[in-house]
Amino acid sequence: MSTETKPKSPAPVIKLIYDGYTLTYDKVPAEVMQSFLDAVGLERGYSYKPTLDADSLLAIGGEPSYRYGAYIAKKHRQDKGWTQSELALKLGLGQANVSNIEHARKPIGKRLAKKLGTAFNVDPASFLTDLEE
Repeated sequence: MSTETKPKSPAPVIKLIYDGYTLTYDKVPAEVMQSFLDAVGLERGYSYKPTLDADSLLAIGGEPSYRYGAYIAKKHRQDKGWTQSELALKLGLGQANVSNIEHARKPIGKRLAKKLGTAFNVDPASFLTDLEE
């Protein structure tokens, strides 16, 4: 019996830019990152957009332009400890639709981004891909 290990997600990084100075904190533990996000209050317009390396995005599969949103949606769901079925219920979708979103087979449009933002209490824009970057 072979055991397969999933690659670990990169550790979160907090970058603060203020008055011309940039402070970067690497390898922030998940619980510290969550406390930081709670403290700054994503509901006040801050968004959560982790930097992902190409290998992490390629591992998702599916449509390349859907991968970023897929990663963010799955990350938030896992952080909440929810199953795909639980998230589907909150979104008014079927579990198969959530699976298709997380595997980058279904795009996240504005309406779905709003539903995800409400479910996770985050800025809906964090699920939308910025194609200009």
